[in-house]
Amino acid sequence: MTAIAPVSGGAAGSQQRVTRWTRWSLWMLPTFLAVFVVTSFVGEYVMLPWLGLNEGDLMLMERGVAGWVSEVAFALVLIAPPVFGVTLAVAALRHSGRWPAWLGLTLNALLVAFVIYMFVDAVHMTYNPHGVWF
Repeated sequence: MTAIAPVSGGAAGSQQRVTRWTRWSLWMLPTFLAVFVVTSFVGEYVMLPWLGLNEGDLMLMERGVAGWVSEVAFALVLIAPPVFGVTLAVAALRHSGRWPAWLGLTLNALLVAFVIYMFVDAVHMTYNPHGVWF
């Protein structure tokens, strides 16, 4: 005689997935904070001296390939947790997630916008420091 294992899934399994996706989406917020601290420290005390820049400069002020590669790499590392958080929150919302999923989506989307703003501002401050956009 063989035992038949119950099939997991259904409404309970779906709700567990939604809860897990929502929880992971919200965990991307402190993860972003940790990545922000690490990238700020490494950028300020490792990359700037390596690029021949002073404390407080932007990596793009190297005005070469190394500056662009390092700035883009740091931006991609910094944007990864909130993008993953947005993806998880959207998946939770598609499977009938509730307000915590909306909270994760909103906060992670704001962090994505913040990182994009920081990158665009670094480019603007490097190549047009006087503040005129056109």
